[in-house]
Amino acid sequence: MTDIVRTPEQQDAVACYEFLLERYTSRRPLSAMCTYRFELGDAVTQCVCMHAAVPVGLTPFQGFARDDGAVGLLGEIDLSCQVAFERALEQVQPAPDDSSLIFDMSAIRFIDHRALLALDAYAQSLRCR
Repeated sequence: MTDIVRTPEQQDAVACYEFLLERYTSRRPLSAMCTYRFELGDAVTQCVCMHAAVPVGLTPFQGFARDDGAVGLLGEIDLSCQVAFERALEQVQPAPDDSSLIFDMSAIRFIDHRALLALDAYAQSLRCR
């Protein structure tokens, strides 16, 4: 997958795909495996963080679709991954058949005020659509 996530535009497209695939597989059994080279740094975080099944320590946080339609958040979100978190949020969309989007933050170990402000701004942007 490394060769298709070299530019910011490619990273955004693949991260969106990863989230949509996670939403699909949360309700329908499917197994897939993608590999990325670590040399891409934050690009790897942006794409890999969109899955629930990620090896511990690979990404500081994860945002993934759950089978009940909610978006699960897991891990620690602080200044060190703020940009990746905000870019990941841009890829999260409510399911076409859902009128609301719920974030389950029960597995968050730490979230700082910047991330909470980003979530609030994201929620406001959804209201304007």
